[in-house]
Amino acid sequence: MHQSRSSVASAEASIKDRDKNAAKPGMAEGLDGIFRGLGDLLQTAAQIAEGTQEAGETSRGDSVGGEGLRAVYGVSVRVAPGNVRRIEKFGNLRQRPGERPVIEQFREPMTDLLDEGQYFLIVAELPGIEEAGIEWKVNGETVVISAGAGERKYYKRISIPCPVDTKSAASSYKNGILELKLWKQPAR
Repeated sequence: MHQSRSSVASAEASIKDRDKNAAKPGMAEGLDGIFRGLGDLLQTAAQIAEGTQEAGETSRGDSVGGEGLRAVYGVSVRVAPGNVRRIEKFGNLRQRPGERPVIEQFREPMTDLLDEGQYFLIVAELPGIEEAGIEWKVNGETVVISAGAGERKYYKRISIPCPVDTKSAASSYKNGILELKLWKQPAR
């Protein structure tokens, strides 16, 4: 059987096209799988938020608090070295088992306490607040951060692992983020 060069080239091109097209659906299926997985994750998060009210921001009326009160509630999950998980709630919605939810006047800001060796670094998110409206105090091994502007009021009490030198403490505030450096007291 004799084939011309053009028909061989045509057959090879056809095989390459088939292989190229076969690779595309596989790639598309892979991306589709990734997007489907992300969609499933978002759907699960939404179900958790709806079912347990563990995330999100909602407006509430007479069922929880006074007219026009705004409830903010969320959960921050962090994984530290050694696969240590730290789960911290933030916002102004509080509920004790067997009781109705209560919207408090102060929001609890999302915060991080980082041990940087010689000092602790506290990072607090305080959106909507001017620097002049922020106060922080150290009392023993407790740091209290409070801030307010208009209807936004924040309050957070943070325990630190050891005493710090309050005279050398330093803070900075930019774009709604408070950074507070607290140098550890030397061991006695």
